[in-house]
Amino acid sequence: FVFGTSTGTKIGSATTELLAFYGVTAVDQPATVTDPSGGVTQDTEARTAIIAVIDRLQELGLIA
Repeated sequence: FVFGTSTGTKIGSATTELLAFYGVTAVDQPATVTDPSGGVTQDTEARTAIIAVIDRLQELGLIA
């Protein structure tokens, strides 16, 4: 193990490359999840953002 190195593992070099895990159909890079913006509907916006994150993880096959 060496400290101070800038090497690492990179998967894919373009957002159009397809990727999948655990036997699901490979997809290109999932869309960005919109940040909740606050206000009186914080709970609704937070739930929407959480659902979107779960959808992206499922799309890649990282969670069932």
